[in-house]
Amino acid sequence: SIDEVSMSGTRGGWNEGFVIKLTDNGGSPTVVWGQWLGGSSDDYINSIAASGSSIYVGGRSYSSSIDEVSMSGTRGGWNEGFVIKLTDNGGSPTVVWGQWLGGSNSDYINAIAVSGSSVYVGGYSWSTSIDEVSMSGTQSGWAEGLVIKLTDNGSSPTVVWGQWLGGSSSDYIYDLSVSNSNIYVGGQVIFSSGFETFQSFVCGDMYGDYEPEAFFAKIQDSSSQSSSASITMEGVVVIEGSVTMN
Repeated sequence: SIDEVSMSGTRGGWNEGFVIKLTDNGGSPTVVWGQWLGGSSDDYINSIAASGSSIYVGGRSYSSSIDEVSMSGTRGGWNEGFVIKLTDNGGSPTVVWGQWLGGSNSDYINAIAVSGSSVYVGGYSWSTSIDEVSMSGTQSGWAEGLVIKLTDNGSSPTVVWGQWLGGSSSDYIYDLSVSNSNIYVGGQVIFSSGFETFQSFVCGDMYGDYEPEAFFAKIQDSSSQSSSASITMEGVVVIEGSVTMN
């Protein structure tokens, strides 16, 4: 249980995902509601985004199902990426829909950004394909970065397109933001010798030292809400050196 709030849903596995709403009263908070999200095994929420009363969370699950919602898509690998939508009704939440995103191996959703009814997620996958969408680009490494677009139809999602983003070894996307049709992603490259998906210019040595490198990439989405992928890779920058987060 959570000491500060009565939680909705079922506390199932060893580790359980959750969402909690607080109201900021200026000098103090009020805990309004809490929602468990998970199944009979381990479930982790890694990202959250809000648009109006809609809340979108993404993460990974070792459970075969999520107790609070019937999931769309295929539950495939060891751990599966997911996106879940909740509606904030003020004093309580409603879990609206859930979408599995993954393949036959391990899949991770680490970032979410929302623009209107478009929901963009970023992460990485050890799977060679994603069951819910035909991916553009090449899954050529061990773990490969990915960006996937969904359309929120209200009571259900549609998976619109997916883009692999990485090189010959392991690549990880940890953050994502959207501005109009521009999607910006950031992550880490380990041992990769280049981005087969796209490479316009590179800052730093991706080849010789086998050290992890940070990267930043821009994608332009020119697709309609329901069409297949129509995207343009605008550029990739790889940054080498030590970075201190303050």
